[in-house]
Amino acid sequence: MPLDVLREFVEAERIPAWGMTPLEPLEREGTRLREWLARGLHGGLPYLADSVEVRADPTLPGALRAGALGAILLALPHRRGPAARDENGMLVAGCYRGRNYHSVFRGVLRRLAGRLRRAAPGLALRPFCDVLPVMEKPLAVRAGLGWQGRNTLVLNPTLGSTFVLGGVLIDRPVSPSPRIPDRCGDCRRCLDACPTGALALPGVLDAGRCLARWSTAGLPAPASLPRGPYDRGCDVCQDVCPFNSGPAPEPFSGL
Repeated sequence: MPLDVLREFVEAERIPAWGMTPLEPLEREGTRLREWLARGLHGGLPYLADSVEVRADPTLPGALRAGALGAILLALPHRRGPAARDENGMLVAGCYRGRNYHSVFRGVLRRLAGRLRRAAPGLALRPFCDVLPVMEKPLAVRAGLGWQGRNTLVLNPTLGSTFVLGGVLIDRPVSPSPRIPDRCGDCRRCLDACPTGALALPGVLDAGRCLARWSTAGLPAPASLPRGPYDRGCDVCQDVCPFNSGPAPEPFSGL
């Protein structure tokens, strides 16, 4: 794996957090995913129930035809406070205040893929950002980007949680990046602040009650749910997080 090329790329692109992880079956996370689906906590959103076996085992030939051996994970910060409001005076979540983050991330990953292919001819790879059946958050934790907080988001001690994740699967082994230990302690601000009760248990999201999940899916939230202060998306559990209380990281270009 051409590490010098990768380091030069993330520095040139001004990507503040990245890491690598060897791929192996995500046994604990896979068990939790199956239990979560069995309890109906995916809220009827069909894409969350797709390709469970491939999600639980990223080495299976599904996400990458040849079978993936390693993953490179990137974190791109998006805007955070002061709060933006739409024409109705309602708040707009940070990830919706810039360009479509999928489009921005796809551009980054295309450029990264091109650099890696030129440096390592024959390398098989596949970029991902909310498209492939990949459990991005557990992989990000294993790649040393942070830890998974009680609101299920990946938290980084410098960036907080206001960033989007994506990466590249490759058919080459990689050395693991150092992991970051969980620093949430006994804090439960995100659990107590959720306007719809979607975080009834630490680390367990009821997606059917999560306003941000409905926005991500491009669907209106059920009328039975409290509206909350946000018109598009919802950042309440991030707004109250102590790791988002310091100076906001510079948003990635376009976000």
